[in-house]
Amino acid sequence: MKKTILCISFLFVGMLAVSAQKLEVTKASDNSINLGTAKLNTTLEKSVEIKNVGDKPLIITNVQGSCTCTVTDFTKTPIKPGKTGFIKVKQATSVLGKFTKSITIDSNDATNPKKQILISGEVTQ
Repeated sequence: MKKTILCISFLFVGMLAVSAQKLEVTKASDNSINLGTAKLNTTLEKSVEIKNVGDKPLIITNVQGSCTCTVTDFTKTPIKPGKTGFIKVKQATSVLGKFTKSITIDSNDATNPKKQILISGEVTQ
């Protein structure tokens, strides 16, 4: 009897995992976004597409940069299954050279509710 209840429990948990929402960042290779190159004291900006590859609405609750020089914007309404939203990243260019920062996407993604993505670029004279 205990084995039967345990098997039914595992099946139920498995069914919940299959019916979950899932965030996919398109146009971002290997969970990173290259913002390109810009001159000193300008702004690098890029928008990436977010796709809900699950079967429930995906809700992004926050997108936070790793420092105050990174500003973000994102789709604030639920993203329906199969549909897309966006995340926009703006990076201040006040220091010369190559940089690597990160953003953290908070969402109701069942497998990765705090997805971290690296952003990189280069600032020139």
